[in-house]
Amino acid sequence: MVAVAVAEALSMAGSETTRVRAVYCGHGLATSGGGTAAVLEAGVTAPVVNVDAACASSSVALSLAVAAVRADQWDEVLVVGFEKMGRGMLRSARPHDPFGDRLGIEAQPVQYALKASWYLDRYDVKPADLAAVAVKSRAHGLLNPNAHIQQHVTLADVLGSPVVADPLTRFQCSPTSDGAAALVVRRARPRAHGAQVRVRSCRVENQLGAQDPDAGLGDATTARLATAAYAEAGIGADDVDVAQVHDAFTPGEVLRTEALGLCPEGEGARWAAAGRTAGTGDMPVNTDGGLLSRGHPLGATGAAQIVELVLQLTGRAGARQVERTPRTAVSQNSGGGENAATVVTVLAR
Repeated sequence: MVAVAVAEALSMAGSETTRVRAVYCGHGLATSGGGTAAVLEAGVTAPVVNVDAACASSSVALSLAVAAVRADQWDEVLVVGFEKMGRGMLRSARPHDPFGDRLGIEAQPVQYALKASWYLDRYDVKPADLAAVAVKSRAHGLLNPNAHIQQHVTLADVLGSPVVADPLTRFQCSPTSDGAAALVVRRARPRAHGAQVRVRSCRVENQLGAQDPDAGLGDATTARLATAAYAEAGIGADDVDVAQVHDAFTPGEVLRTEALGLCPEGEGARWAAAGRTAGTGDMPVNTDGGLLSRGHPLGATGAAQIVELVLQLTGRAGARQVERTPRTAVSQNSGGGENAATVVTVLAR
């Protein structure tokens, strides 16, 4: 998987393995230093920095790569993310909470079910509106040949699938997926052939300790990071044309789209139901199917998000290309239920 992803990234960038000066590799479940072995099999002999931040591993790896290139430490590096997943539920990265673990509320489906219940009640949203996120995700996945799940579903299918953690049904939960993704990060080249995508901001934060009681169960970490990232990039939320957000479960997409300022608070689910976050809508979100349909191999997720945004920004997304080629994009990724890391990245062409 890694070898294929690296080869495709180098080909798209017009580069080769001998130009790579360092590799920043994200993975969450592999053995210590597992990225080094995986990258070596891809034919890259540059030094490897292994990064583990749960679902956000390759997003954090990207932030380190961008910082190194900006500091003139390297002129060209690779960002790689991969995962070979096992069976069973993932738990939150919140440390030292044996009480919550004994109660069974540390499993990720339960965490997101609590968010979903809170959201539905607070904003008087119908369960069908939340389920519409999964319908949209499956429709996008049908257009992505690399998506794990390529299946048309209806609203009735989503709502009628087995309950995992009320109110979330199976089709509202991401699958267990294996996968890899890779990116080339290098200094901007004034006379480069073809469209260049620039990293305008890449911000990282985590949320450890008690949740702010005034914030409810919304994503305050993403909101803070988005404010800082937009300011650094010199844009506002209204300038964003396409987005990728961490949607391991349907409420994740809704809450994070709102936290990024891409739709009004409390309207994310209704926007999905109205088609406004579809590829043909006015604020396309997760155009490759997102984690719900593309899949969620932990270490690869962040890099895969950026790959999709690069394809969209350069007009190379094929059947899922948004109708108006975007100029500015934002990605949001969280690891360990925001506790390992949250990363917001702004890209522009």
